[in-house]
Amino acid sequence: MKKRIISIALLAFSFVFALLLASCGKGNERTEVVFIEKPDRYESCEHNWQIKSQTLATCVSEGKITMSCTLCRKVNTVSTPKTECEYNTYWKWHNNQTLARLYFDCPYNSAHTYSVDGTCTTTTVEKTCLQRGSVTKVAEVTHNGEKYTDTLIIDKGLGAHNYKTTYELLAFNCEDGIKRTDTCTVCGDVQESIEYSHRLLNEETVYSFDELGLCAGGSITQRVCLCGETRSDKYTVHNSSCTVTRNKNIAHNGTIDYYSITDVCSECGFTYKFDGAATHDSTDRYMYAYKINTYTLTEDITLINEAFDNSAHDLFEHKVEYTYNMIDNRWHEQTATCTECLYKHKNQALHSMSYFYEPLGKTCLDGVKASGECRDCGYTNEYVTYNHTTSGVKEIYDLESYGFCQGEIVLEVCYCGYERLAPRGVHWYSQRTSEKKEETDTSILIKKTERCSKCGFSIETVDERTLIDGAWYKTGIITNIYLDEETALTSRKDIFKLHSGIPLPDEEIPKAIEELEALLNDASCTLDDDMRRILTYYLEDLKNRQAN
Repeated sequence: MKKRIISIALLAFSFVFALLLASCGKGNERTEVVFIEKPDRYESCEHNWQIKSQTLATCVSEGKITMSCTLCRKVNTVSTPKTECEYNTYWKWHNNQTLARLYFDCPYNSAHTYSVDGTCTTTTVEKTCLQRGSVTKVAEVTHNGEKYTDTLIIDKGLGAHNYKTTYELLAFNCEDGIKRTDTCTVCGDVQESIEYSHRLLNEETVYSFDELGLCAGGSITQRVCLCGETRSDKYTVHNSSCTVTRNKNIAHNGTIDYYSITDVCSECGFTYKFDGAATHDSTDRYMYAYKINTYTLTEDITLINEAFDNSAHDLFEHKVEYTYNMIDNRWHEQTATCTECLYKHKNQALHSMSYFYEPLGKTCLDGVKASGECRDCGYTNEYVTYNHTTSGVKEIYDLESYGFCQGEIVLEVCYCGYERLAPRGVHWYSQRTSEKKEETDTSILIKKTERCSKCGFSIETVDERTLIDGAWYKTGIITNIYLDEETALTSRKDIFKLHSGIPLPDEEIPKAIEELEALLNDASCTLDDDMRRILTYYLEDLKNRQAN
């Protein structure tokens, strides 16, 4: 009985399996099948394809898709055609950033890569000491209906200060010091220094050849120093169209050569004459002991420049005798007679003053009395100054001993106790300057650093500004010099109320008026004209404030 049941079951299974085989034959017209093996096995399957692997087509190779039937496990592989290039785009700037080029880069074949030049528009922001400059360039390309752009920003950094320079004599002669003040017209930065050489500031007279009836285009400019002295070597002739005939004579007398050169215009008569004596040693090193330049413009106008070089006479051990005659409180006449050249040089010169200083109070605002005597003619003078005046040198730091380039830092002390760092003879191999600003709601610090690119020596100057009564005032200048890890030099200069223009508090005005009036009316106190003008203006301003 049991065997019969099993036989019936096998017969039923065979019948069902035969029906399944018959149904697989119906899918042949819908799918193209690549038969791998035993074709008779798959002819009757109605495939259900599932992708097993896929390789995408590129511009250089066909794609490949491998599928497997989930019913009969048949494997089929088909190919897909090559595609168009899928470019990566990027910009490059060429020719010193004047040409922008858009590149279409094919990642599969470099031969397919190409580029298109763009059109550029440029916007420039000028740099100043307050605003960083920049150049903004925008490149544009339209290709195959699509727009591409790129922006290049070039930072130009901060600009230099636009300084306007003024000069002020500290005494009567440039050799006694000229205060130089450089004020930036943009940000108001102020740099102060003291110079000791003649400063040519203005043109006293311009002699025009055209106006004098001489050849066209020529002129002679006579320039004058701040101290009032006419500098003999600053007469200049410009653009003269004169046709000159030259007569030149040289006479030799041992180590001295005497020159006489005369140029005369054959058309207008303008005459230039040079006389001089040049001394020289065995190595033929020349120095002019004296020069006389004579310009004859008309019968009534003759300009004479004389230059007498003491160092030439000293170098060659010539004996020169000097006599002096005081003219007034600014000038004296100097006569120099050389026993070797037999030349007598006479000229007017400003007094060469040597001063002794005496503080009149605790600070320089109380005044410093200067008593001077001319080193040449003996003229004496007294005046009161309200600037810092060096009383002596506290310390000298030799930069070479710290491993820097040559030079020294001098720590000077004022009579009021103020200490100032004064660099002297500093050698900058290649001076680099940097500047940065630190701001708060009530203060601004502008730090300027000058650095030698070879030895690293640097000087940092900090300009301190403070917001007072709604306005910004310069209240201090700090100088920092770092010599090594243990030696840091710092000096601070407070800008006094009188000099900075910071208004005095109302309660201090009456006392300030009283002190200024007493000072201006003190017959024993000699004030120079500039200081008297400044104090008088300040006094009037205080009186107006008190009246209002």
